[in-house]
Amino acid sequence: MEHMGKKLLALLLATVFCLGLFPAAARAEGQEGEISLVEEQPPEGEETLETIASGVCGEALTWTLDGDGVLTISGTGEMWNWERVNYGTPNTPWQEHLWSVTAIVVEEGVTGIGNCAFYGCEDCASVMLPEGLTRIGAEGFSCCSGLRELAIPQSVTAVGDYAFSYCSRMKSIRLPESLSGTGLLPFDNCTALEEIRFTDSRSAWEALGMDYDRYRIQVHCAEGDVPLADPARCGDALTWTLEGGTLTVSGEGEMWNFSYGGAPWYSPESSYGIKSVHLEKGISSIGAGAFRDCRGIISVTIPESVLAVGAHAFHSCTGLTEISLPGGTCAIGAGAFSGTGLRRAEIPGTVKRVDAGAFAFCSRLTEIRFAGSAPVFGAGFFPGGDVFSGLTATAYYPDNDPAWTEDIRQNYGGNITWVGYTPERKPGDINGDNTLDNKDVTRLIRYIKYHDVDVAEESLDVNGDGELNNKDVTRLIRYIKYGDVEIH
Repeated sequence: MEHMGKKLLALLLATVFCLGLFPAAARAEGQEGEISLVEEQPPEGEETLETIASGVCGEALTWTLDGDGVLTISGTGEMWNWERVNYGTPNTPWQEHLWSVTAIVVEEGVTGIGNCAFYGCEDCASVMLPEGLTRIGAEGFSCCSGLRELAIPQSVTAVGDYAFSYCSRMKSIRLPESLSGTGLLPFDNCTALEEIRFTDSRSAWEALGMDYDRYRIQVHCAEGDVPLADPARCGDALTWTLEGGTLTVSGEGEMWNFSYGGAPWYSPESSYGIKSVHLEKGISSIGAGAFRDCRGIISVTIPESVLAVGAHAFHSCTGLTEISLPGGTCAIGAGAFSGTGLRRAEIPGTVKRVDAGAFAFCSRLTEIRFAGSAPVFGAGFFPGGDVFSGLTATAYYPDNDPAWTEDIRQNYGGNITWVGYTPERKPGDINGDNTLDNKDVTRLIRYIKYHDVDVAEESLDVNGDGELNNKDVTRLIRYIKYGDVEIH
């Protein structure tokens, strides 16, 4: 009996010993009284990463930055938009932590990345974007120079102006077939970019209008590669030559757009070697970035056929002190003459739009003269400034044109003094609006036929033969369209 008692005691001790191998936190009561094992808690001292900073970045979005430098955006909806002023850093909530960001994680539920959201995260080496994201705002990832590659989700439909500009180490990017439009130069100054992978057809790619850097960036589409362009061309029907410091562009139609350093004539050496630019008749536009940073240019000849000057077309052409825009020009793009050496600017009456930053930071520009009705100011997007940012200048406008209201006569980022003047009546300006266009032709025809409209009588005899008839109409039409005849 005593022997059996010892055996029972030994058995009980063994059972207690075995149970002691499992801490209480690792035992839980299962079905029918079974003991189940559950995951142990982390040992003391092994805590989750510390949150360095946090806050809100949208109506229903929050952000956190952890000790490893991972910036995480969580919640639902779109991020707020931010902007840069005078080339500064945007005031994002994480602005003071930019140098700490090594990775960006945008979680599912976020539908839009705001303008300038991650601008200047230079040490960020990776970005994770969720399906369901539909928009990447202007300059959203600009100056993220640590990025080497990026895949944009299939749900994204719009990419804003300069969205990935100055991502100087990025070599490859994948764009989704869902993309229906991109802003201006989304990959501007991505000097290491070698390939773009587009998951749709070549025709869909061409429809996006991303026709810059045709000479060095290989575009891979679902049905084959887009051929690299002939470096002797600068438009579908335009060619160029450089001889003795004079760059001549010939042909008909629009010039292609170029990101920084993407024009076929540009190199760090040629930026001072090109002294003059001669654009021949037939060219209808000057491409974005076409002569950007060509600091040696001192003269430019622009024909009447040019209707638009593209964004950044002459940006930082510091040797360019004067320019004569032809009477047919309708639009001046964002930053078109920013940072140039211009001292005086004459804006023809045909111009309907002067985009953001068009004359920004032209430190020598003191006089701007508008020949016609008030254009739309500040359209488009310019990184860091408005139409006249950094300027102290006097702007002259026709005081007989009611379109020049006080609301129009603003500073647009500079210190502008507006002064009205009475313009001389131009030959052929039949309706007296300081602009030669089809409205003058219509008014002249109606006056000749019915005499029931007001006209500037001194402008009626367009061909100067002393008579008023259809010959005057023909002469006016030819002058407006081709500029190859004289009018009186």
